[in-house]
Amino acid sequence: MDLIKNKIKQIDPRIEPKDEKTFIHLIALGVIPDKGFECFKCKSKVVLWLRQRDSKSVSHISWRCSNGKCHGWISCLDNSFFGTFKKPINTLIKIIKYWCCQVSIVKTVELLKLDSDIDVTRKTVGLVFQRLRDVCSRAIRDDKRKLGGRGTVVEMDESLVFKIKYNRGSGLKRKQIWVFGMVERKDYGLCHIQIVKNRKAETLLAIIYDRVKESSIIHSD
Repeated sequence: MDLIKNKIKQIDPRIEPKDEKTFIHLIALGVIPDKGFECFKCKSKVVLWLRQRDSKSVSHISWRCSNGKCHGWISCLDNSFFGTFKKPINTLIKIIKYWCCQVSIVKTVELLKLDSDIDVTRKTVGLVFQRLRDVCSRAIRDDKRKLGGRGTVVEMDESLVFKIKYNRGSGLKRKQIWVFGMVERKDYGLCHIQIVKNRKAETLLAIIYDRVKESSIIHSD
């Protein structure tokens, strides 16, 4: 954080110290891009500035060119998770904290109002929750870690995602969708589940070879 702070020429004195610390910490984590700490127009150094377009709009921390002739603005939130919302970063961080604690949308709105007197709608909180689930889904999909290992039991089985009661009705005409799942039998074990086109041995074995480590103990029916 100190290294990043040294790269920034100056900071607008109107920015609260806690907001400054939070912002620089997010840059250090890579959540917010640093923009190379230079203006995209004249390549001069940029400074952190509190920008407000008018008296009714929300103030946002932005990059401002230090060149007196340029004074170009760069949004600090471009190409980041926070850039898709028109809310201050601290408000979004509070919503993320409540999502991590599995607080409901309605309760989150109430707590924000009581705790910080922040007025947000259920629609806004719901949208943030949805985007967070999307981020987690992409992370899980891109995670190539293998399950198991020497002496570790990996349980696996396939299943239909729906069931027709009494084996009757129009649901029988629906296309069958099978899923194949694997889980490590240990505390906080990893798991993997995916849709498969069929239950043939070559289909399932390809997934096992790709997702399970050698020397693992496999339990299956």
